[in-house]
Amino acid sequence: MAYSPSKGGPGQLIIDEDASIGALIHEYTHYLDDSKQGFPGMSYHFQTINRVKMELNAYMREIKIAEDMGRNDIANMLFENYIQERRLLTEHLKKNNSGGIK
Repeated sequence: MAYSPSKGGPGQLIIDEDASIGALIHEYTHYLDDSKQGFPGMSYHFQTINRVKMELNAYMREIKIAEDMGRNDIANMLFENYIQERRLLTEHLKKNNSGGIK
């Protein structure tokens, strides 16, 4: 599953036939966030702070749904997934910017 942004218009939503509803909601949330920004293109999405914010928004939407269903186990797992993804994104930034996080 993925959402691939495009400059000036909606990007492409890549859907796996075995995807969960949660995964679909997650990627759809990326589309909604991209739309709110006016479809700025990949350069916007390659900025770590923007990626981190978009991932947080998508994961929090999934977490709320899980909590509303009484599935705190799933909500906790999703939050851990977000923490891991944020760590990967910020570690990548540190490796590519010798001057620190910008």
